[in-house]
Amino acid sequence: MKRVEILYDHYKESCELAKKNEVTRNKLFILVCILLGLLFLFSYDQNSMLGLIQSWISGNYNCNLMFSSNIIQVILWIVLFIFTLRYLGLNINLDRSYSYIHKLEDEINEEETKVTVTREGKSYLNNYPVLNNITYYSYRVILPIIYYFTIIFKLKLEYNAQGGINIPITFQFILGILCNILIVTYLIENIIDIVNDIIERIVMKYKYTKKDLDLISWERIDSFLENIYKEVNNYLNSNNLSIKYIAPIMRGGGVPAIKLSHMFNVIDMLPIQLKHNHETHGIDTKIGLDYLNDNSISESECILLVEGNHVTGETANIATNMIKEKFGEDVKIIYVSLTRDYTYKDSVKNICFTTWAMTTNETKELSKEECNKLNINYNLVSVYPWENVTEELEELNNS
Repeated sequence: MKRVEILYDHYKESCELAKKNEVTRNKLFILVCILLGLLFLFSYDQNSMLGLIQSWISGNYNCNLMFSSNIIQVILWIVLFIFTLRYLGLNINLDRSYSYIHKLEDEINEEETKVTVTREGKSYLNNYPVLNNITYYSYRVILPIIYYFTIIFKLKLEYNAQGGINIPITFQFILGILCNILIVTYLIENIIDIVNDIIERIVMKYKYTKKDLDLISWERIDSFLENIYKEVNNYLNSNNLSIKYIAPIMRGGGVPAIKLSHMFNVIDMLPIQLKHNHETHGIDTKIGLDYLNDNSISESECILLVEGNHVTGETANIATNMIKEKFGEDVKIIYVSLTRDYTYKDSVKNICFTTWAMTTNETKELSKEECNKLNINYNLVSVYPWENVTEELEELNNS
């Protein structure tokens, strides 16, 4: 049996166990609420509640047992403590279970080298409703606080009803305090988790892994270039233009530029190499256009500037300015890229025409809802078949 099959079987069993625990947890929550309600009713009308419980015992068990209200309340407190302990334990286990299930999903997707299983992770959390968020934080923070003050209020009512300290009220106080110790411990842990989560979202940077990458195949590259070729060719024919130079922005634009040079039958190349510097947060020029001596170009000729992955367009703008400086402000530049971030799709200036093959959201400036409307994958980052996956991950995580 393959490792991925073992992981998936374990994933299914873990999901089934988590669902069963959820059902039990929800039943316990209802029982805890009922027990708190019964204890409160005893504080307001002991005689009626005592008669109701004794009638229920008599009707269901055919026996006429007589209990004092104090004994019944102590029993209710004991049951409340046990159910609270069990309820909080299940809540903690469920949180840990879903963290483990998300980890299993990541491992399965790593094995498959693509996002395959996302039911309890990305798919569930994608477009997570506001009401569900409110419910989630209510269960973890608001309801425990209500529980805590409900116990305090109940003990205060009972103390006033008993007229001071005695053995029954002492037992109730002990059990009530134990219940509140449980709930306060649970509440503190939840608040710490929530604060840590908020800090992590603000301070900590997302770490990209292979599952976040869109590993583009050579077949898709050929399809991309075919579409770009058709659009550029239509523009050239409509404006009576021809391509004199193809200028790849190295390294990402190198391969598509060579392929396009064959498709357009253009021999002359003007390579420009620019590189993001993660230390200075600037862009270094590795190869400019100083090597070119002849800067003549006619009005019917243009330069095709080629990029691989256009994110913000910063490097393309630098390359465009280089070409303008070399050939003059009137030079016609057509700019193409294989992929382009939607937010910055029109960020390159001083060009006469532009097109691209696939729209992305690598800057994450579009919301998930906006991506769904535009049919853009919110999560994935494009990686081409000639690129090194490890190198791309390092660059993403260090940028």
